Amino acid sequence: MAQAPALPRGFELPLEPRLPRIGSVDAVALEERAATLAKRSIKQDSKLQAYDLAVRMMDLTTLEGADTPGKVAALCSKAMRPDPVDPSIPSVAAVCVYPNLVATAKARLDGSGVKVASVATAFPSGQSSLAIKLADVREAVALGADEVDMVIDRGAFLSGRYAKVSDETGRIVGMKPAGGIRTAKQSIQYLVVLHETLGLQWMTPDLFRFGASSLLNDVLMQIRKQKTGRYQSPDYFTID
Repeated sequence: MAQAPALPRGFELPLEPRLPRIGSVDAVALEERAATLAKRSIKQDSKLQAYDLAVRMMDLTTLEGADTPGKVAALCSKAMRPDPVDPSIPSVAAVCVYPNLVATAKARLDGSGVKVASVATAFPSGQSSLAIKLADVREAVALGADEVDMVIDRGAFLSGRYAKVSDETGRIVGMKPAGGIRTAKQSIQYLVVLHETLGLQWMTPDLFRFGASSLLNDVLMQIRKQKTGRYQSPDYFTID
């Protein structure tokens, strides 16, 4: 392995001690901006493309204390073929599970192209020392996870300590909103905000994911509506 080049003088230390606090998030302005972008209209012929992208950006997730290998196997089957009667529907990006079920998911998804993600960094609070967060990540990788979902220090971010958050990720990585995203309409709103805020280069599953299993069924219903002109009953699709 080639030796990494030396960093320029002044870049050896973490960012936080060297940068002033930028300022806390203006929640009111943020919500107004998001609401404005969410009202952007999407042409009918673009909706299918947006729904297709939403599926490819989705991580089917089960993070419950009652998770079993059987439940994870069923989730993996749906991840590979979201709609068994429509082969044009792409696979989702990944299945996200606790570390102890990574091996089960890996075996079921072998060769499918669907990745296995595992949570780490003191999930779900993220309120732990960096040493413990790093140990969490090492364990997930050792168990075979293709990807690791790391919880940022949300307190630091919301108070404007962006350098501290940057120091813990160390480089540009993808982001994954999770919780409360349940409808196809919401997924399109998120994609609009993503495009208008971060640009076209972020419109890829490599950098952006939806962490919401319940979202998939609504997106599948909307795809069926766009293709056939009729809504499909929610009971038609498997319950996650």
